[in-house]
Amino acid sequence: MGESSAADWPLGAAATNLAAETDAADRPRALTPGEVAWIALVPCALLMLAVVVLLGPPLGNALLAPRGLEFWPSVFDVQAIRPEPVEHARYLLALLGPLLLCAAILARRSAPRLAPRQISGLVVASQALTVLALAAFLIAQRQHVYEEIYAGPLRRIYFTASTLIVAFVLLLLLVGALRRQTLVDRVTGWLRETSARRGACAAVAIGFTALWLLASVFLDSSVGRSIVAINVTLPFSLDEGYAVLNGRTPLVDFHAQYAQLWPYVAALAMSVFGASITTYTIAMASGTALVLLAVYATLRRVVGSSLGALALYLPFVATSF
Repeated sequence: MGESSAADWPLGAAATNLAAETDAADRPRALTPGEVAWIALVPCALLMLAVVVLLGPPLGNALLAPRGLEFWPSVFDVQAIRPEPVEHARYLLALLGPLLLCAAILARRSAPRLAPRQISGLVVASQALTVLALAAFLIAQRQHVYEEIYAGPLRRIYFTASTLIVAFVLLLLLVGALRRQTLVDRVTGWLRETSARRGACAAVAIGFTALWLLASVFLDSSVGRSIVAINVTLPFSLDEGYAVLNGRTPLVDFHAQYAQLWPYVAALAMSVFGASITTYTIAMASGTALVLLAVYATLRRVVGSSLGALALYLPFVATSF
């Protein structure tokens, strides 16, 4: 009789298969885009924090500081206007953060291959640090006291205990639903993309957006009955479009308060349809509608379903206004 190996016996074969599976599970592999996003999130955030803190002051003072200009000195107290070039520069630098993370995801092919256990550990660690950071930011926001120049001293609590509890309960319900495969399969069938659903959802998104923005359209005959906030703030933005119609050029002989290029859009609409408050508010509402619908289009491409994108878009619009 020939010699037999351990693999010839049932227990030996099972042990061999288990060893092969364990070896395959520990074999280094390339990272997926999602794994790279989580692993690179904390390093990118720390790098951007250093850039914002260190480069904000020199860039702001060099490029964004006011140069001998006064904001309506005959109307406003000089103490009521506080230019913040450093804050503006830091905000502009912070916008580079998402681009940096996208660059890290695109460069994933050059990332080292890691074992699945290492990948899982790094992802979980990044997620835990993100949760801790969000909790710290939430606590800091609740403790922050605004100065008197911002109608302070006061605290502004945006996320109350009730909203946080409701969000946590909804998260638990969502996680529980995703663990039920039959429910997931049923929802997946509902969200399946078809031409009819795409057209119907687009019509609902456009109609809801238009309906929601009707409150921002004022006629020349009705603007006098608007709330005080509209009566006070509308002239400040309206005069920028009129300045362009009167031959002024922003950044040359006219210093706009709200926008430098957008007044040209308002001026174009008013030059075609009449220089009225009605034309101006319709033009501004139309621009806002296009931006919101661009958000819906982005959600549709991210989710891969028009119905799913609509379910996210409707509360986004409702809570944004």
